[in-house]
Amino acid sequence: MGEALRESGGWVCVPKNFADGALVERYRALGVKTCVFSLNNRETLERFAEEIRPDAALTDSAALATEWKS
Repeated sequence: MGEALRESGGWVCVPKNFADGALVERYRALGVKTCVFSLNNRETLERFAEEIRPDAALTDSAALATEWKS
């Protein structure tokens, strides 16, 4: 599966309760980008951006999405 994702330039989306830095790094090593969801408050979004460093994050909050900068 990892090879198919890598060859397609693929992404995986992971719920925040399963995401950690080691998981993100394992996918990066395979050439797969990682998106974490649902990061619905500023504190959680900033913590994940600093500690986990996914390639993308999803939120249910339009206000948070438009005001937050990485």
